[in-house]
Amino acid sequence: MHNQAMRLLPWYVNGTLLAEELDLVCQHVAGCSECRREVDELRQLQAVCAQVESPADAAPSFARLKRRLQHDHAGPASRWDRLRSHWMQAPTWFRVTLATQSFVLFALGGVLIGQQIYAVRSAEPPSFYRTLGDAVPGERIVSGNDARLVVMFDSRISHAEMQRLLRLSRARIVDGPNDAGAYVLAVRANGEKAALDALRGEPGVALVQSLGSGEAGDKR
Repeated sequence: MHNQAMRLLPWYVNGTLLAEELDLVCQHVAGCSECRREVDELRQLQAVCAQVESPADAAPSFARLKRRLQHDHAGPASRWDRLRSHWMQAPTWFRVTLATQSFVLFALGGVLIGQQIYAVRSAEPPSFYRTLGDAVPGERIVSGNDARLVVMFDSRISHAEMQRLLRLSRARIVDGPNDAGAYVLAVRANGEKAALDALRGEPGVALVQSLGSGEAGDKR
């Protein structure tokens, strides 16, 4: 606010500020001793300049009148026009500094966005909840050529134990349980015998049977 008011003081002294800018400068000067001293010095300079005789030249007066007529015809200046006018009136060092800072901030923003995109792309995929029917990690999804087994687990078996048995037999639940509590498992065709042997040796399995060959392992 102080710097903005300082830049407008010459136009404040010669009475050419717009109403909005005039209110801003008046409010600031009322509470700023530095700006009041600057106003006094500018008024003294204005008084000295007024005493200097100048040759009668109608060109400057005509130019000012022409600008005033054009301004009145165009209507009140827009906010963008006022900002552009103030920008052009600002010192060169100020404009260069502001442009450099803007470029640096823009470059830093681009670097941060690039780092965020790289972090998202390189992040490990999230771990999802797996149900009993999900495929064993590292196994392909079952196909129509896979063998099918019917298994009845012990009624007291835990969820964790069922998962362990599925991993042990490299099987996947594809149906069940039915009314009798039986599940249908899918295994690779070349791993059917190994799965049968593995499940038959477990105390948590009450019955296991192949749907393809009819081979059964009723342990009850």
